[in-house]
Amino acid sequence: MAGHPEVPRIHKRPGLASLASLVHVRGRNRDAIELYRWVLEMRPDYPEILINLGHCLIMVGKVEKSREAYLAALRLDENLEGAITGLVYLDEREGDFDAAWERLAPCLAARGVGSVSGAVAGAFATMAGRLDKVDEAIETAERSLSSMRRDGGGGAAEMNLRFAVGRLYERTGEFNQAFAYFQDGNALTKEIFDAGKFETEINSLIEFFNNPEPEIVADNLDETPVFIVGMPRSGTSLVEQILACHQKVHGAGEVPYLFEAIDTMSINNPMNVPFSQFLGLAGQETLNGAARQYLECLRHSMPETLQMTENLRITDKLPGNILHVGMIQRLFPKGRVIHIRRDAMDTCLSCYVQNFGERLPFTTNFEHLAAYYAGYDRISRHWAGIMGAQMLELSYETLVADTEGESRRLLEFISVPWDPAVMDFHSSGRVVTTASYDQVRQPIYHGSIGRWRNYGEHLQPLAAALMRQNIDVEQ
Repeated sequence: MAGHPEVPRIHKRPGLASLASLVHVRGRNRDAIELYRWVLEMRPDYPEILINLGHCLIMVGKVEKSREAYLAALRLDENLEGAITGLVYLDEREGDFDAAWERLAPCLAARGVGSVSGAVAGAFATMAGRLDKVDEAIETAERSLSSMRRDGGGGAAEMNLRFAVGRLYERTGEFNQAFAYFQDGNALTKEIFDAGKFETEINSLIEFFNNPEPEIVADNLDETPVFIVGMPRSGTSLVEQILACHQKVHGAGEVPYLFEAIDTMSINNPMNVPFSQFLGLAGQETLNGAARQYLECLRHSMPETLQMTENLRITDKLPGNILHVGMIQRLFPKGRVIHIRRDAMDTCLSCYVQNFGERLPFTTNFEHLAAYYAGYDRISRHWAGIMGAQMLELSYETLVADTEGESRRLLEFISVPWDPAVMDFHSSGRVVTTASYDQVRQPIYHGSIGRWRNYGEHLQPLAAALMRQNIDVEQ
């Protein structure tokens, strides 16, 4: 979850608990949940594990289960900041700001604004705009950062807090200060993006997936899955939120099911040949098995109240699936792909100022951002050329300018009737756990278009890097 407290380090029972934490940090939330639950079977009074379990559960959309885990941790120790701030983030994302502040205020009062932990300072920074306490939150966070630096700093807590302070300065219009905090936060990322390897991957995909009518496809004709793809921060959450307000659409969020289904195909690759070559050898049964696994996971994600809905559509909005559109074409001949395209400068800035931690290391460096965007641009244009009517391209800027017209086009594309409820998407009680959770709770606004201009000269290196990659940049 963007802006979520860091995963607590596990000092006790180092074996399985440490493995679970490592899997969690790597973003494999479903696997981590299973491991955390195994640990709790042996040791139910393990508060750090309960807190980490709560973090994972919210990432897979299990909001109430997440709340139960945090509350169970607090029953063991009512002062556990990880559980308190976890509940604060849940309350805030559900729009219950009074409840969030009631949980947070005692933590601030107990320690005093000059000595709060990074977790509490981060939660306060997230809440500050709701509470008209931005200046106070900045002071609290900066004091906490000073304390972290004296203690060595450099961890996930400092990274999270630097991005939070950057957002506060952006809110007050102090863009020079905001950029400095975003820059320092990105500098703390240890993962390195290999631009050359990514370019090779894009070249391989384009070379192999070049047939509008592949010879072998899965034999299922299921129209349930709708894949929403694009760059991170391009508007995928907004599109899913609009669609999910339709009575015949369930928004599954960012789920890893396609990656997992593809991984099962690789298991049957005893010669360990490159995947694109292996796919050429895969028979229909192999494709059928991967498609079945994906659909089972996707349907398992939806509420029981929708189980009997006819002609249901389920959206999968993992932006990274842009790399797997060729696989989608083969696994789901009747599936649909919605590609969201957004201005390159706005998209890259939005990635840069969002704390994606170790998950998306290309977002922390302008040269790497430009290289990734160029690869994304090439592969998305390639897919558009071979997917035909199975893929719809949508402009984020056009969606903002003509929300109803583009929403009608979206619903027509996935073959469901018009429902005016989609125009009230911002009033939905649906909890969104991605970085765009706040934007989708507001009516359509134009403030995110041309946002990059606020940062002026700071973004000239980004513009230059994009132009070197032959990406058009508006001056």
